[in-house]
Amino acid sequence: MLEDELGPCTPAGANPMPQLISWFALDAAQLPVEDWPWIMVVGRETPALTMVESIPEGDAYDVTYNVRAYAYVRGDGYEGTSSLRSRVTLGIREIALTKPTLGDTGARIDVPSLRESYSELDEIELLGTIAASYVDLRVIAREVVRTDIPPYGRARTIAVTVRRLPTPSPEGS
Repeated sequence: MLEDELGPCTPAGANPMPQLISWFALDAAQLPVEDWPWIMVVGRETPALTMVESIPEGDAYDVTYNVRAYAYVRGDGYEGTSSLRSRVTLGIREIALTKPTLGDTGARIDVPSLRESYSELDEIELLGTIAASYVDLRVIAREVVRTDIPPYGRARTIAVTVRRLPTPSPEGS
């Protein structure tokens, strides 16, 4: 089954990674158990917030996010599943090392923070052999708290008519 999904084992230098099938911006839907392998990236905490400079638009901060990328794989046996888990984890590491700047956002991966951890392999009757790994890393993003935005806007001058309200009459009169 593993070779059917990924093709035969590839020689060194070839791309051994499975193709990305789906991408979800939010964890809006639970993935069906049939969708393997899969990777989930989760922001875990914000351990540092450092003011860098004041600029005309506001105050600039370097914000550090601790992020964890989980990889889950399934195969027909221990050897193939272990190999697939290693390849998917290597793919996560390779992306972090070769593309540490995240698009044009200015955010960057703190490469020395990268740490990997691997689960035991488990045989589950209906699923086959499953395994997981995760890669911890820090992402540092420059964020600006804007101060050039007017608080709520300015009120225009409006015409107001001032007059005395009628005095209520006593009840029953």
